[in-house]
Amino acid sequence: MVFWLHQEAISFDPNLSIGAAGQASKGAAESHFKLMIKVSNLAQQICRDARNNVFARYGREKRDLKNVSPLARGAAEELKKHSAVLKEYINRVMADSIGIS
Repeated sequence: MVFWLHQEAISFDPNLSIGAAGQASKGAAESHFKLMIKVSNLAQQICRDARNNVFARYGREKRDLKNVSPLARGAAEELKKHSAVLKEYINRVMADSIGIS
């Protein structure tokens, strides 16, 4: 997910105006923006769960799952940080396109 988000953020170049913001019918750029924000949020939530000890204990005790390895915990933390940076970047690009930044 983060790889896809990264690739889409690089090529994301909306061409909107302040008049287009808030229209009832959404354009392709706004729909794509909304999807990228959802993906970013989902990636952050999954990474948060991988790092959460309470979630890991629940999985181990109730669902017979294995513990998350320290390597995977570290990777999840870095992916969570990268996803947050990408979300800020996407928001800034969208705000620049509309002209409100």
